[in-house]
Amino acid sequence: MQRYFASIREGNVLLSDEDVFHISHVMRMNLNDPLEVVDQGVVYACQISCLKPLTVKVVKALDTNRELPSKVTLLYALAKGEKTDWVVQKATELGVSSIIGLISERTIVRPSPEDHEKKIARYNKIIKEAAEQSLRNALPVFEGIVPFKSIHKYHFDRMAIAYEGEAMTSHTIESWMHGLAKGGSMGIIIGAEGGFSLDEVKYANQAGYQSVSLGKRILRSETAALYALSIIGSTLERGSHE
Repeated sequence: MQRYFASIREGNVLLSDEDVFHISHVMRMNLNDPLEVVDQGVVYACQISCLKPLTVKVVKALDTNRELPSKVTLLYALAKGEKTDWVVQKATELGVSSIIGLISERTIVRPSPEDHEKKIARYNKIIKEAAEQSLRNALPVFEGIVPFKSIHKYHFDRMAIAYEGEAMTSHTIESWMHGLAKGGSMGIIIGAEGGFSLDEVKYANQAGYQSVSLGKRILRSETAALYALSIIGSTLERGSHE
């Protein structure tokens, strides 16, 4: 079932031009074909009532929810090439609520302030497509690209930085999550290519981010992000952190 994020007014679905093109020319949907639309977290069963102009009508609201029970924010040090695109896509599929791009000491990709807006728009487009494909109820947001030293501005009920220096300790993601109340918020810092400097780790610790281990092996930044988010999502959905 195709799902789209859009606004609904008086039983009519207000689709973007991109969504209209996707329905008409990519999916080649026909009159009376069903689809789902999400508006403000509510999923609606809808149906195409007219092709020219494309008109979609609401049939009924659906009682379905695929969101994690807690809000998860990924603070990710931007990676080179298309790796960040891939992480943004997969993090959305794994249930994050928001993503923040970080520029750390060892970050290779350093977009100019003028390019930030284009990057953020690109990432949010990737997020929308991934959220629709994975049948999310909520549309995550890529909040922005900030220097590493800005992490003190973000506050969550649980705050962590993945650090390879904890590889042989018991400071695991599961132990860090223990006792988090249902509906609580989490923020985890991942990256960078080449790892964080010791000064950055100390700064994060002083800002309230606990150092955690992602296991005995050293992972690439993109692998580390998805490994951490998989553990977080699985633990939250099992309720084993409570």
